[in-house]
Amino acid sequence: MKKFNPKKTQILDTAARLLAEKGHSLFSMRNVSRECKIHLKTLQYYFPTKRTLLNEVLDYVLQQYYSELNAKFSRASENMNADEMLTSFVEYTFTNNQSKFVNHFYPALWAMALHDKETAVAMDRTYTLHRQSIEKMVSAVNPKLTPRVVALRAAIITAATEAMMLLVGEGKPKHKELTGLKKELVKQCMLIAKSQ
Repeated sequence: MKKFNPKKTQILDTAARLLAEKGHSLFSMRNVSRECKIHLKTLQYYFPTKRTLLNEVLDYVLQQYYSELNAKFSRASENMNADEMLTSFVEYTFTNNQSKFVNHFYPALWAMALHDKETAVAMDRTYTLHRQSIEKMVSAVNPKLTPRVVALRAAIITAATEAMMLLVGEGKPKHKELTGLKKELVKQCMLIAKSQ
């Protein structure tokens, strides 16, 4: 895991929060330095460009996510079979997608990615890593699948789990007809992973 000095960590935390709370249109070096209560030159010492800062923020947020995930699953993996691991992962992703930060941070990045090729590449890198984690679980659940089919099914599971934030995210209306959505998502993801 990449280590950051305390000042850099403070900047990355603040930049991620600013992006999540204010959106991509207010994500600038000047606004980040103001929020951090540091001079712009100090920010540029650590992150020479907005692009560098954004890439590091993405890496930092992703590293935190996978660190939390690894902590959760490394202890549990000894006591779980492949089906339980995938089930737990889908449940975790569903729950994580309900957080305020996730519900604001990723849509802000999606909006930036529509207009900025480098952000689109960074987002693709993020989702590729996420999909590859799921590939390992799908392969363990259904070892008879070819690598190509594993990749395709992991992509479908990735899209299904990530899209849940559109329905269940922080501040979203609650619909009675969607009661049990988490359980149904797990069921359908397991069917995708297990089918021949």
